[in-house]
Amino acid sequence: MLRRRALLALVATAFLLAPLSALAQEEVKVTVHVIHASKKKGKVDERLAQLEKELTDFGFKSYILLRAQEMKLPLATSGQVELPGDRRLVVTPLSRDEDGKLKLQVVIEGVVDTTINIKDGASILFGGLKHEGGRLMVAITQSAI
Repeated sequence: MLRRRALLALVATAFLLAPLSALAQEEVKVTVHVIHASKKKGKVDERLAQLEKELTDFGFKSYILLRAQEMKLPLATSGQVELPGDRRLVVTPLSRDEDGKLKLQVVIEGVVDTTINIKDGASILFGGLKHEGGRLMVAITQSAI
């Protein structure tokens, strides 16, 4: 009888821990676009076509893709993207809520340290760092794998 209870307790514990280990194994795809935005006459880089509508809301006339980096990150694991000017963007997927939104920490040391909630497949844009007569912008897109 004691062995049976011990076995049942072991099986119950395994079932309780299974969702936690599945959560720890979840990976997300985070794509970071580093963009140079300028008031100088120009256009939206064709590699940024999927972001064109959102970009033009910022009022710049030229948008050039400087770097695109795709990362597959497990939850609670940071990924880094080098930015111009010896800066680095660090993104860390923290958790996913029941609606599928990802809680994502975004850090550029000395500039921004924030946590955002972003829908699967959605993008968020932010920027403002001065760069070569314009501004740096960063677009972050996430999707489940």
